[in-house]
Amino acid sequence: MKRILLFIMAIFAFGFQNVNAQDAPIKIVTGHPDLKVKVNRCEASGNIVIIELTFTNLNEKDAEGNTGPTMYNGKTYEPLAYDSQGNKFSIKFKVSNQDDYSVWGIIPLLSEVPVKVSLRIEGVPESSEYFARLNLNFACQALGLEKTNIMQIKNIPITRD
Repeated sequence: MKRILLFIMAIFAFGFQNVNAQDAPIKIVTGHPDLKVKVNRCEASGNIVIIELTFTNLNEKDAEGNTGPTMYNGKTYEPLAYDSQGNKFSIKFKVSNQDDYSVWGIIPLLSEVPVKVSLRIEGVPESSEYFARLNLNFACQALGLEKTNIMQIKNIPITRD
């Protein structure tokens, strides 16, 4: 009887760990405490995923951020997304009411004014459940963020119809 009880408890314990691993909270590291980023939605239609973010500059000074592929000291820094299956994807950006997505993004960071940034990721398999990590190289001279600063966003669940 004790063996059966221990076996059942072990099954529940391992099952609980798996649920927690899949439901990990979104984690965002911007590189500066005055730069806040919020994930508003991550939704897929077929193999195209759109992620909507809000950037807010809490610094007293207005600033401008740049993102996109960067070459520095012979190394290329490229915005990339990695899904739950380990696949790697390129990212395109669209800021506020810009018309089209581009590999480059210039983000106006007015003090305490949120700005909407949309990311487009193509070729994502329908079996992908979440993005394990987004690496966005993000430079902002006013905040002291160099070309090599990598903003990381982890554990973004993908919503599907």
